[in-house]
Parts: sequence; C-alpha cells; structure tokens
Amino acid sequence: MLDSLRPKNVVCPYCQASDKEGVARTLSAVAGALSVTWHTAACPHYAADLILADAAREHLQT
Repeated sequence: MLDSLRPKNVVCPYCQASDKEGVARTLSAVAGALSVTWHTAACPHYAADLILADAAREHLQT
C-alpha cells in the first residue's frame, strides 16, 4: 500500500532536471497516481506550470 503512495519522479524533457539537480518541482495526480516533475528554476515548462496553477486557483475562487 505504501508503495502506491510514493510519487514517480519524472525528468523534464526540456531542461533534463531530475530529483538530484532540480530545484523546482510540479506535482500531478492522475488516476490515483502521483508524479513529481523536476525542473531547473529557469525552465519554461516550470513557468508554464505556475501560470496554469494560478489560472486554476483563480477559477476555483470564482
């Protein structure tokens, strides 16, 4: 049971950051599975994730 709660580490295809050198991460929960995607601080994928998260938060507040 506890193994199913461990997140899957995902390497960003753009900046190639992993859990070893990544400084920023985004979480995703789909179909009962949790994944963590690692990014460098300057990665455009990380910036996009932040924009999407902010838009989702604003949508939930309305």
